[in-house]
Amino acid sequence: MAADLTSVSPLDTLHPVAQLTVAGRPDQPTVDGAGLAAEDIIAGSGVIHKMDVVLMPVAMTVVEVAAEEGLTHFVSALDAANLTDLLNGTDQYTVFAPNNAAFEAAATNLGEDNLAGVLARADISEIMKYHLAYGKMMTDDFVTGEIMSEQWTTIEVKADGAEVLVNNLEIFDANAKAVNGVVHTLGEVMLPPSLVDVLSADDDLSVLVTALMAANLTEMFEWANTGGALYTVVAPTNSAFQALINREADIADSEALLAMPNLAEILKFHLVAGKVMAANLMAGEVDTLHPTAQLMVALPESGPTINGRALEETDILAGNGVIHKMDTVLMPVTRTIGEAAAQEGLTHFVAALEMAELLA
Repeated sequence: MAADLTSVSPLDTLHPVAQLTVAGRPDQPTVDGAGLAAEDIIAGSGVIHKMDVVLMPVAMTVVEVAAEEGLTHFVSALDAANLTDLLNGTDQYTVFAPNNAAFEAAATNLGEDNLAGVLARADISEIMKYHLAYGKMMTDDFVTGEIMSEQWTTIEVKADGAEVLVNNLEIFDANAKAVNGVVHTLGEVMLPPSLVDVLSADDDLSVLVTALMAANLTEMFEWANTGGALYTVVAPTNSAFQALINREADIADSEALLAMPNLAEILKFHLVAGKVMAANLMAGEVDTLHPTAQLMVALPESGPTINGRALEETDILAGNGVIHKMDTVLMPVTRTIGEAAAQEGLTHFVAALEMAELLA
């Protein structure tokens, strides 16, 4: 009835995406800004309300719907993540859009001073992709389980009748339809599993996790990390560490392994700045977080190798990077300037350094 209209805005219609915006007082309602007669014309199968204009449906994209819903920080974050064009396209997406307050709170959780810091993070694209799922899913379509995000890590859904939780978060405002999907508003920014989360969840990498903790290297893989750097982890398995213990006489056991003075340098030799998928590996030397040592990548037909060793499993995704497992602990080989010059074939230069007594 006319007196009830203002309590159901936006109002779904039989149009596949367009909704009506109802405002005004119960005795003077407006629909999409146009006046509506307060008289209720009763029929056997419904009710009729007269108005003096023809309403034209406006088909908005999910980005435009988010802006219309006042989710301005979310729209800015999409732009910072270079996702606006994707979500203004024709493919259907389900969008979980944190409200403005959620983005302001996220600055603290991510170790940033303000929203500008959040938008400037190297991992902002990964974070925003985690709020997108391919296909249009209204709340009635959700079932308890997992859905795959555009970041290629999963989102947990719990559906119990009309109540839907996404990663244990309540949906504040659901089912805002768009021509290319639907927008559900959340009260928090969701974060995909971090590298620490993914490494810790793999029982076969427990020694690596313990070693990273002993070397004080885990914080860089967590979300409260100013700047949001991405990393590639070449991850030795537990058996790889055991093989190292068996091979090296001065490493008696796992306790001795964790006490090695150069443990941090060895682990940094397995870490590469940036997210490098297996398909994007380039043959040649690759810089690591070790101050001097580099990895050598080769690309035989059988698959990529690092320092001559094949990768056991590749492209294990986390929110802030990727993991490639291998069955060997790689040991960095450090070279002096003279050794590096000699290996580059600079024999005359090396001879000159020797004559000048500069290689001691």
